[in-house]
Amino acid sequence: GLTINQRLAYTPGSPLKLTEYGETLMKESGFYNVLRDNRRSFIDAVKAKNPQTNYDIQESATAVLRELANANNQLVVQLKNYAFDKGLPLELMLNSAGILLRDEVMKELKFGDSTLDK
Repeated sequence: GLTINQRLAYTPGSPLKLTEYGETLMKESGFYNVLRDNRRSFIDAVKAKNPQTNYDIQESATAVLRELANANNQLVVQLKNYAFDKGLPLELMLNSAGILLRDEVMKELKFGDSTLDK
């Protein structure tokens, strides 16, 4: 189920971090390459949501990916196909990808002291 997979893909606590399994999902799905090749447009989409806290950045990153998935945008088709092929919930893939996107956004925008810097 989703709860078990979530625990395997990313760690509980704050900030969320991908586990080795989560890293594998992102590599095998090709999302690392998609993020690298479209970094600026992803970051701009998150910034357009006007996040006011680090938590907002995290939530906005996942929201952007969810919106792209709902619109059948090519940027997330690989995530959708991978989830389908592996029998995984799309939400697991979007949440994992959201962690990567959050980290990229936080290289440019963050609020206060973040444990991502440590």
